[in-house]
Amino acid sequence: MIRAGVVTLGLMLSCDSAVASGPHINYMVHCMGCHTSDGSGASENVPGLKNFMGKFLEVDGGREFLIRVPGAAQSLLSDSDLALLTNWMLISFSAEQLPDSFAPYTAKEVAILRKNPLVNVSESRALLVQRMEEANLLD
Repeated sequence: MIRAGVVTLGLMLSCDSAVASGPHINYMVHCMGCHTSDGSGASENVPGLKNFMGKFLEVDGGREFLIRVPGAAQSLLSDSDLALLTNWMLISFSAEQLPDSFAPYTAKEVAILRKNPLVNVSESRALLVQRMEEANLLD
């Protein structure tokens, strides 16, 4: 069921040229310099998104984390554009890891989450990865 929803969302994004170019262009401008064009991450200090980002949605606090990281929360993107970008990234880099319960981010949700950006990103990420390990989400 979720795979059909992901495909539907992907088709919606690809059918509207204004929306389809928006997230991709925003990724190139705001994210690609560190996360690279394929989402693999530019260094050991920049985590890869490819085949991993969706796993955050499987653990408590992970959904919030993706929006509260400083690069997202403090970006100049509007709440709507950040929601579209994050949804695009999840589908583009980690569709297979999305939980069946995946619901796309909304501008309203993003507006609430980004008001409280993370300060201790490394510690927060380490805790979430530990939760992933405990849930046997890491291979």
